[in-house]
Amino acid sequence: MEIRQISISTPSIRIGLLERITGFIKGLPLNELKVGLKTLVMALYKTIKTLIGQVIKLFVFLKNIILKMTTSIISSIKEKRQNTPTSRRINLPSKKIAKVLLLIGIAAVVLISGAKIIGRLGKGGISDTRQEVQGAKASQDLNREFTFPLKNSEGEEVSRIHYGIEKAELRDEIIVKGQKATAVKGRTFLILTLKIKNDYDQPIEIDTRDYVRLSIDNDGEWLAPTIHNDPVEVQAISTMHTRLGFPIDDESKNLVLQIGEISGEKERVSIEFK
Repeated sequence: MEIRQISISTPSIRIGLLERITGFIKGLPLNELKVGLKTLVMALYKTIKTLIGQVIKLFVFLKNIILKMTTSIISSIKEKRQNTPTSRRINLPSKKIAKVLLLIGIAAVVLISGAKIIGRLGKGGISDTRQEVQGAKASQDLNREFTFPLKNSEGEEVSRIHYGIEKAELRDEIIVKGQKATAVKGRTFLILTLKIKNDYDQPIEIDTRDYVRLSIDNDGEWLAPTIHNDPVEVQAISTMHTRLGFPIDDESKNLVLQIGEISGEKERVSIEFK
């Protein structure tokens, strides 16, 4: 296995400026920064939540006052008209009364609507814009791990990389680079969940699709993945989860994976969905 530079066409370890940046980042008190940021965010969240609660109470209070005022005005008008002799009864202009009641009604609607909106915000009612996909139709745990050499630009092995295939799934809907993809009728997606572990002390980039091929129905052909996130960047001394996928027919049988370097030895793994 070879490490890729920023220029993906020339495999090599990225050095120079990247090493300096990596060293600077390592020297930062990242744990302290994370703890401090988390504390700040939680304090801000509690403050906003408390403020929203107080605003809701204010809206409810104003709403109750307006309703009481409206009821009191209407009752007062009725009482005066009932207690005043017909000959002396004052005929209040109906248009003015209508305007007053209309303004009170509008204010009440605004206050009630505002209270509901703020209440939703306080309860986390903001619409969730994340995309959803259907669950897997079938799944099989594979839990296989392969180790490949990590070489520099001179072909020297500098470390080893662990290439794990955790499970295989059949799906009709997937997310590819942030976009939802749906299989056409009669077809589906075979998805492999990968776990790439980098033991080296520098970041690497790897084309995960170079290490997996698929055979269907023992037809003698080996297919390369067409669904991927390559090149996958794995930070130093870290693990990265990613996926590979193949569009296949719904009726495809005898699925066999061939794992290994392009010019190296291969190992086969059968997939048998139940």
